[in-house]
Amino acid sequence: MLYFERPTTGGEDFSYFQDEAPGSFALVGSGNPEKDTEWAHHHGRFNIDESVMKNGAELYAQFAYNYLNQDEI
Repeated sequence: MLYFERPTTGGEDFSYFQDEAPGSFALVGSGNPEKDTEWAHHHGRFNIDESVMKNGAELYAQFAYNYLNQDEI
């Protein structure tokens, strides 16, 4: 089941790195109310659903694969 996070105005400095080199950035959610892991990062009950970690690893591996297999780098 997919859960969608509400839009946030939280800051991220990754764009400064992309001023120097191309890159990709993604947020991989791990909130799952059935496992009591829907709490925000700075909440005292924060925890992650570790079963979704493979999704993040696959996503970033695919980013790297696509980058390394493009015609022009």
